[in-house]
Amino acid sequence: MRFFVFVALIGAFGIAGAEDVPPYVQEAEVRYKQGDYGGAIGYLLAVPGVAQLSPKLTPMNRDSRARLFFDLGCCYLAAGDSLRADWAFREAFALNNRLDRGFFENADPGTFWWALLHGEEEARRLKTKRLSAGMRSLVLPGWGQFYRGHKKKGYAFLGAVVVTSVALRFQHQSFKSALNHYNQTVIFQHINQRYPNEDGTRYTEWEARYRAVKPEEKRVNMLIGIIGAIWVLNLFDSVVFGPASMGLTIAF
Repeated sequence: MRFFVFVALIGAFGIAGAEDVPPYVQEAEVRYKQGDYGGAIGYLLAVPGVAQLSPKLTPMNRDSRARLFFDLGCCYLAAGDSLRADWAFREAFALNNRLDRGFFENADPGTFWWALLHGEEEARRLKTKRLSAGMRSLVLPGWGQFYRGHKKKGYAFLGAVVVTSVALRFQHQSFKSALNHYNQTVIFQHINQRYPNEDGTRYTEWEARYRAVKPEEKRVNMLIGIIGAIWVLNLFDSVVFGPASMGLTIAF
């Protein structure tokens, strides 16, 4: 019975420790802020699960280990050891490639960490295919551009379609209103109401309302044509142009 209580207590402390900042890390952060990078590195390497084996009863989770390696990379980088910094950042990246910071509050990863993130994104973009990009753009304008890394063009195509679609909706309502007004014309109005043309002839109420419908219909068709043109241009762009390059350089 005592053994099980002991194991439960160890497990509880282990879980709490996994969520909180380990004491060694707090000491390391103090030295990092003081400029004692060697001392900070020593404290981080002393944390079980980094340079030492992690205890079986209180294993460290992947996210905590990733954050420790991230801080370790920042310390190595600040100390001027770019080779070990690269190793530590790659260990952190292998554990969690979505990490944006470690345990330290204001640690500076330089360009190393962002290079790893950009490298993964560039590798993903190089694997993209024209057919997949085209199918995406066929479903939703801009989606194919996002897929291949052309975010600005993706936003441009998506925004153009959204704005034009909103304009089409209002224009279609205006067209329907004019068409309903035309359909409500009665024979009495047709006979009694006349309007003069510029050449001196006269036209009926039916013709007047019909003249009001035609421009609205023309604008609706024009907006539909614009949306279709944007859709086709977006599809052409996603298929013809290759993946976007990252354009990141790293200084060691």
